[in-house]
Amino acid sequence: MSRASLRSLSVRSLSLFSLLAAFGACSESAPDLDGGGGADGSGTDGDSGSGGAPLATGGAGSGTGGAASGGSATGATGGTPGSGGGPTGECEGIEGILSESEFNALFPNRNAAYTYQGMLDAVNGAGDLTGFPEFARTGDCDTRKRELAAFLANVSRETGLLIYIEQINKSGDYCAEQQPYGCPAGTNQYYGRGPIQLSWNYNYRAASLALFGDDRLLQAPSLVATTPSIAWATGFWFWMNGGGDYSPHDAIVTGGGFGDTIRIINGGEECDGGYQSYAEEAVSQRVCWYEKYVAEFDTTVGPGDLNCNTTLDREQYCD
Repeated sequence: MSRASLRSLSVRSLSLFSLLAAFGACSESAPDLDGGGGADGSGTDGDSGSGGAPLATGGAGSGTGGAASGGSATGATGGTPGSGGGPTGECEGIEGILSESEFNALFPNRNAAYTYQGMLDAVNGAGDLTGFPEFARTGDCDTRKRELAAFLANVSRETGLLIYIEQINKSGDYCAEQQPYGCPAGTNQYYGRGPIQLSWNYNYRAASLALFGDDRLLQAPSLVATTPSIAWATGFWFWMNGGGDYSPHDAIVTGGGFGDTIRIINGGEECDGGYQSYAEEAVSQRVCWYEKYVAEFDTTVGPGDLNCNTTLDREQYCD
């Protein structure tokens, strides 16, 4: 791998102001998880989504939400190294692509809850967590590298390079009290947390059932912001299942392209021009980081769509 530029990754517009205004608080809502919100809580959430596809979350703005259901990821576990491959095991999962020291160099200012070991524990299913064995282990070596790069690029946009573990503006209650299980942690406790900002009581419950087989995250949503493996696991849960029959994982391993992951995450606001200047900034940042991460992993952006039909401004948003 090329390591020379690991510590220089940045996006020019990543000022504190732009982080507060733009980075995503997931606004998944029931039952199809469409839409988006803002990390500053500026987004509004409801039942009808304006962005993305089932289970989609958003980078900013006034996207609305859907519900916590979604299909399972497809694609066989395993595969053999491709043209970007090497010795057996080189591309076997996250640890075969990115070391802890390299991760720390990529995200030097990250929140303490975003640990490398927590990321591995989430994927590998440590303790009683349900793991995600297909993540970065499906397809050839280049595909595996692209999946990790695509996940980190989108998470970088959503959290400001892993700075934010919680939604900044917590004024909304994000509680659908009509649900039979209610909001046992309190009506104001289901704001966005984690790398793809899990929000709303029904999404905490759905993620919890998928990850643990019980409703512990509905009962104690703060676990998502305080337990590294759980924080990462909620992000991987969305990555592998968001979009229903076509998840971000599927978009990469089937050759749909990085742009398709943006469509699933926040398509209504960012793709096809979206909210004009906001869309250009958001998609440019996602693509800038993706291009940098695949370069660090010694591969290319791969086949398929890159920018979901939104104009890129690399001069302003890429180094």
